[in-house]
Amino acid sequence: MTTFPSASKAIGNACGTSLVTRFRQHWVNPAMGFLVIVIAISLVGAWQYRWICDDAMINFHIVDNFVHGHGPVFNVGERTEVYSDPLWVAALIVMRIALWFVPLGWSALLLGLGFSALGFYFAGRAIAWQNRGSIPTAWPVGLATLAVIPPVWEFMTSGLEIGMTIAWIGASYYLVVRRHSNVGSPTRAAFLLGLGVLIRPDLLILVLWFLATWFITDQSWFMSTTQRVRRFFLAGIFAFSLPVLYELFRMAYFASLVPNTGLVKSATSLWISQGLSYLLNFFNPYWLWIPVGVLVLLQISRGFAVRDDRRTAFVTLSPLIGGLLLMGYFVVIGGDFMHGRLLIPGLFCLLMNGSLNLATRWRIALLVVIAAWVVVCASLLRWTESPLLYTTIGDERIITLGLSGVDHPITQNDFASSKWFGYGQQLRIGAEQYAPGRDGLVLGSNPRVFVALPSHLPPIVGGRNGLGNVLIAATRPIGQVGYAAGQRVYIFDELSLANPVSSHFTVHLRGKPGHEKVASMAWYLARFGTPGDAGQLNRYRRISNFEKVLPADVVAARDALACGELRTYLRGITAPLTPRLLVSNVLHSFANTTMKFDANPVVARTELCKPH
Repeated sequence: MTTFPSASKAIGNACGTSLVTRFRQHWVNPAMGFLVIVIAISLVGAWQYRWICDDAMINFHIVDNFVHGHGPVFNVGERTEVYSDPLWVAALIVMRIALWFVPLGWSALLLGLGFSALGFYFAGRAIAWQNRGSIPTAWPVGLATLAVIPPVWEFMTSGLEIGMTIAWIGASYYLVVRRHSNVGSPTRAAFLLGLGVLIRPDLLILVLWFLATWFITDQSWFMSTTQRVRRFFLAGIFAFSLPVLYELFRMAYFASLVPNTGLVKSATSLWISQGLSYLLNFFNPYWLWIPVGVLVLLQISRGFAVRDDRRTAFVTLSPLIGGLLLMGYFVVIGGDFMHGRLLIPGLFCLLMNGSLNLATRWRIALLVVIAAWVVVCASLLRWTESPLLYTTIGDERIITLGLSGVDHPITQNDFASSKWFGYGQQLRIGAEQYAPGRDGLVLGSNPRVFVALPSHLPPIVGGRNGLGNVLIAATRPIGQVGYAAGQRVYIFDELSLANPVSSHFTVHLRGKPGHEKVASMAWYLARFGTPGDAGQLNRYRRISNFEKVLPADVVAARDALACGELRTYLRGITAPLTPRLLVSNVLHSFANTTMKFDANPVVARTELCKPH
């Protein structure tokens, strides 16, 4: 008589028991319950601070252009990479196509919340994996600290890539911890680690650091040195395969080695004094020195506790060191203009592995200190913008709320009262009503120009810039304006994020990070008007608050645009794409990236048109 049914039943019972056991070990334990509470607190806090920022709308406009068949560009007909987070933009494109009936603001907000929750979850799982079987329980107090910091709440929504960044950091460290135990697929882990570069270029610091941690702490003791080197060489191929492919696409399509945003923000220049101000501006209002000091001490003590196993100690301290490296990089280059934004990923990496058990009295005392800080920070500690720092660091959320007039601006309707969004809508209407012979230059430094004087626009440009646009508008906050204006309006970005010319200006005097390269109206007319238009344009100078335009400057700027490397670059990003142009763009991408010239058109002409 066969015994297969009994065996099958026994196997089924064993599998069922195994699944139940694994479920209990995974979810039914105090540390996991604490982690769920921490994630819930972070989500509730982020929901209370929900909003969409102007920079997010830059991505939204790019997504709309892509969906309408114009490619991943900000201005139709001009291939400039105005985003620095291609993987996040790709996720938004997928959401836009799959959930076309959901406003893109809501899709971005919910995506950010979901990714943030995943980041906290994987970081908690990494702690649980390191402490599996240990008694007493290790509590993830570092994550509890991160869950109550107001800027973390702000940027978990905001429409930016911070949520995806948090998810990548948490998941990457979890995989590194598992690989230390020789668990999990090495190729899958390597591929995920490499994706960090596509979330933000600066995450290359953590990509390399986590890969180094993996290589140093790998437990494949049974392999020879040659086998291990070969294995990690293959892992490197898996890690950088997609980033390298995207870099080739960037060189061929955008004719550059880096995003235009990286050129504008001078991501390789040093400004340590401003970076320290940015760090203090983030740490001081929330008394972050208290939890950071405690949690760094805890992580170092954990590392020393396993010092007999140097590899385990290295894995334990890896996120602490990685966080310091990432935060240090942003301090060195001068930080950002958004309060706390660029330091959040580094802080998450720095603190996420901070755990605490209650084995000794001094640990209980530290828990009390952190718990007290958590309560005070969550309920009382807030940053009030200083007038002295407004030129360099600002609270973009408060500014956006003030412009929109609503508590939680997310959809286009929420921004209806914003002067900048309204300006973009007026541009859209102007483009729809455009007729040949009614060309017009639109100035956006003061949005009242277009709204108040729609029938008195100077006959300068519009519909004849060669890029297929109807109206040409000069403005500074390009997110709201561009998203509202649509595909038929070309946005001339005075602050250079979307400007392929002025992003290459040389910075002589540092100012507000990312706002230092300002394109004058002379460059505007040089590309889209004529020197004779300067007089007509100057009529609106007082209203729009720009410097008087001299015809001689326009002539100099036009000469500069037609010279050498700049001419080659502009042709590479505006001419129809052909196989020959793609190859040319790749070959010229290095020169295009390193090209610099003065903002003064006369000086720029001298620099660009000098004989070789």
